[in-house]
Amino acid sequence: MVQQVADMKSGARRTSVPDHLPSDYMMNVAMDASASEIDSAATYFHALVPRANIAVTEVDLVPATIATSCHLVETKSGRTERLGTRIVEVPVDAEQFEMPCVACHGADLRSVGNVPALAGRSPSYVVRQLYDFKHGARASPARVPMLPVVKELDLEDMIALAAYVASLN
Repeated sequence: MVQQVADMKSGARRTSVPDHLPSDYMMNVAMDASASEIDSAATYFHALVPRANIAVTEVDLVPATIATSCHLVETKSGRTERLGTRIVEVPVDAEQFEMPCVACHGADLRSVGNVPALAGRSPSYVVRQLYDFKHGARASPARVPMLPVVKELDLEDMIALAAYVASLN
């Protein structure tokens, strides 16, 4: 986490999605954070035990959704729409929802050293990170091992990988 915030401060970590409110917010927080605040946050988040808060299901039709500033919310209309080449992440409680891989991320994809965990991550977050690596929005030295990984990935590959790692609870 300390490295990720340092990369945000230096401009080495950006997002390729323009006007993405959660990313913009996090960048602003990173810019204003002191070294002691960053260390405290890293200590706190490292001590948390991940718990499953999503279920991954592969389907062709999904509940009709509307986009809010940070996530999709089911319309409750009973209508469905084709999934297509996207990830639809619908939280059970929208108010509470805000918040070769094995070689680097560990045999269980739960982190090794300062390499982040992938298991149980939000699939839309994982796709966005893969996309950002592929399109050069990530410029830190940590990107180097990811370049050959993302080089040949298309959107469908990214979605499949994201769905898989999200299902690892």
